Amino acid sequence: MQFSAEKRFSGGLSLLASYTKAKLMSECSAIGGGNSGDGCTGEYRIGAYNRRLDRSIDQDDIASRFVVSGVYELPVGKGKGLLGNAHPIVNGVIGGWQMNGIGTVQSGVPLAVRGANNFSGINYPDLNRNPTLPSGERTPTRWFDTDAFRNPANFTIGNAPRTLPSTRGPGLFDISFSLFKTFRIREQAKLEARG
Repeated sequence: MQFSAEKRFSGGLSLLASYTKAKLMSECSAIGGGNSGDGCTGEYRIGAYNRRLDRSIDQDDIASRFVVSGVYELPVGKGKGLLGNAHPIVNGVIGGWQMNGIGTVQSGVPLAVRGANNFSGINYPDLNRNPTLPSGERTPTRWFDTDAFRNPANFTIGNAPRTLPSTRGPGLFDISFSLFKTFRIREQAKLEARG
């Protein structure tokens, strides 16, 4: 589900905002397209013959994503509100500037926990309880409750799901800015510098 809105203002400003709510489900993990014809890495726990048994939230699931971007042509230089009649050399320095910005906020991806030493050949631990810690207790060295897992009995398959849908890594908060300058060389030619 996605919502987006765009607004163009008369003063050289335009804004675009979009929000996406999604849920990505899969029956296996794929890394770089996988190494089999179906894109899976072959890491089936019990679903090699019935893949629906391993169906869960995909490791690349991003549940929420909000992006806002804007473009603003600075009102300075030839034909603009400020110094619109400036000398061509002055206009060449101060005119033709544009600012751009993109802000992104998104949720983290679900964690996948592996690590069983029980002679089963399948690397899934047992899950005793929800490993999600309250946000105030999370640290870079302890993001989730590691005591929520245990080694399964010998020769048995652990009950932990392929991914932990409610235990997610840190999300993303990113703001990027850029500044452009357009130099008009001739009527039909221009040079653009970006930073």
